Amino acid sequence: MMRQALSNADLAEIVADGVQPIANSARHYAPRVSGALADSIQISTSAVDPEGVDDVEVYVGPTDDIEYALPVEVGTPDGVKGPGQYFPGTAPHPYLRPAFDEGADRALQDIGQALVDRALEAGSS
Repeated sequence: MMRQALSNADLAEIVADGVQPIANSARHYAPRVSGALADSIQISTSAVDPEGVDDVEVYVGPTDDIEYALPVEVGTPDGVKGPGQYFPGTAPHPYLRPAFDEGADRALQDIGQALVDRALEAGSS
């Protein structure tokens, strides 16, 4: 029986390392009023079974407590606030999409290379 080269925890670590430049770029592109949006951008991972070979999820983006994160990214429509009150919509200020577009190819290359390196290390031990 062949030994499993990578656990979910290993895979999550490799992918999280690979997407770090995307998170850094998203922090750079995030509009700064208070800095809370940029400061909240994180990388988180989850695995069904850290030692197994099930699903691994990696998230890059703001924490859930930053409720205005999506409206900043995509903008908001013009709308009516209440009787006789009108508020203009806001223009989009993308920060995640440009970071992803700029860094996805490099992240995939780095992740792929790290997977190959880790598999070769495991195979030689």
